[in-house]
Amino acid sequence: MIALSQELASSYAGGDRKAQRTILCDDQPEFVHHRLSARFGLPAVPEWSEWFAGELGRINAVRRLLGFGCSPIAIKGTKKRFLVLLSRGVRQKRIRVPESDSRGVWSVPSWFEALRDTETEAA
Repeated sequence: MIALSQELASSYAGGDRKAQRTILCDDQPEFVHHRLSARFGLPAVPEWSEWFAGELGRINAVRRLLGFGCSPIAIKGTKKRFLVLLSRGVRQKRIRVPESDSRGVWSVPSWFEALRDTETEAA
């Protein structure tokens, strides 16, 4: 369960790429990076997750929310803002683009895996 204020509840739907706020049910760096990348169509490599989460904290883009049984957060930012962070990271050699085109493996929270397994069994 995630408790939201009226302000947060009135934010745009998850599919709106122009929205300036994204609400996530988990604060793990891999989960945050993966979800923002999927939502905004950002380039992403799993190895960038810790750095990306650190940058979100540095620019005060993360706001903790009250949740029961989860660690929800609201992330403020747009696709353009996140692309600027990523390009700065590459220019400053804090992150690098892999030479191969192989896809990395994303780490998924254990509760998310359990939920997916439950949904599969119910189908």
